[in-house]
Amino acid sequence: MDNVFAVVLRLSSVHVRSVDKSWTTYTFLSPQSIDLLQLQGSKTAGLLSNMPLDDGDYDQIRLFVDDA
Repeated sequence: MDNVFAVVLRLSSVHVRSVDKSWTTYTFLSPQSIDLLQLQGSKTAGLLSNMPLDDGDYDQIRLFVDDA
């Protein structure tokens, strides 16, 4: 892996499932790119920081990839 400089995903949407099995979909106006190599350790990406997510317990999240 020494020759890898980036692992970039372009995400079109994020789906989250609450423990009552209902899904909420967040579709981006334009695909969001994240570099997984930059998110190692405790680093995070705020994909849903501008979108309302109800309080509660969630048991699944799905990232829909446009391109990798």
